[in-house]
Amino acid sequence: MLINKTQISRILSLGILFFSGTGFNILKIQGGIVIWFFILIIINFKNIKKIKISDFLILLPLVLILIIFFSLKKAETPYFLIVAIASSYLVLLNYRRIDAKEIFYVDISILLRFYMYYTLVHIIFLFFGQTFFRPTYVGSYYKQIGYILWYIDSGGPSFFNNHRLCGLAWEPGIWQMFLNMNLLMMFYAKRKTYEIILSIIAIIFTFSTTGLVILIFVIF
Repeated sequence: MLINKTQISRILSLGILFFSGTGFNILKIQGGIVIWFFILIIINFKNIKKIKISDFLILLPLVLILIIFFSLKKAETPYFLIVAIASSYLVLLNYRRIDAKEIFYVDISILLRFYMYYTLVHIIFLFFGQTFFRPTYVGSYYKQIGYILWYIDSGGPSFFNNHRLCGLAWEPGIWQMFLNMNLLMMFYAKRKTYEIILSIIAIIFTFSTTGLVILIFVIF
């Protein structure tokens, strides 16, 4: 299946949106989510013309509810939630079209399938490439290979020196959500058996207890 530039832009936007919410702080600055928001604006600048005034009748009350909720708790309103809402809205404008459901399904399927194969590469290096693991400025418990493959040094089996892959998430328990979602969509789309098997393998090697429990529910 050929992917055009517009589709690449949509899929990249989804990936950045997910990473800004579940990824590690690779920018190593406070408020990094704002940087990702501006990157999304650049990628999706054309979507500005799709903004409707009526949308704010939904977004503003939602933000107001958040502010009231945290005020009642006598806690400071976490601004990143507001930025996250704005980022999500901007990305979802890509799907303001008649065939939105079909297009979103295709885009998210491609992204999640990429996550699966990306995870399988991690697994290969768990077995044969730990000598390539290097520390990183992101955190003392992270290990990386070329700042492309990411692992943490705890929670894994002893024969992997306790390492676990975490993909583009801040920990394996988060990354497994994307992999289980991929498996669920593969069952729905009736993908080939080998892809389903590869998807299951990817989930198992996160060594996430939550991931394995969800895997069982997805399969059965």
